[in-house]
Amino acid sequence: MQIELADADLLYEATFPQLQFIVSSQSKTWQELQQLSGADDFDSFNGAVYCVDGTTRVAIKRYRGEPLNYYTLYTREDIDSALSLAIMEILGVPQSAVIWSRTEATEGSATRQLRTHP
Repeated sequence: MQIELADADLLYEATFPQLQFIVSSQSKTWQELQQLSGADDFDSFNGAVYCVDGTTRVAIKRYRGEPLNYYTLYTREDIDSALSLAIMEILGVPQSAVIWSRTEATEGSATRQLRTHP
């Protein structure tokens, strides 16, 4: 799996939150996430867009008012929760830094549930 920075347009589109994580201010990823800033209907934010394997694009944002090192990964469509965690691993964010993530819907359930990480 290859991941690289991509054009910022996904930051302004309707997306779904997939997981939230803490990233160290000493990491390369944190520096990348500081490069783009903007505002949408909710608030102003910092963030970045990544392209995974040349096809799947994900946006990572931190809105003003959220804790400094807390970021949320967003996608245009629902993606497998395992892919979200794999993306975090490639970015150098340990699974222990993930605060919450969406889990797959259980059989017979049309909704997706949030799972809080220890």
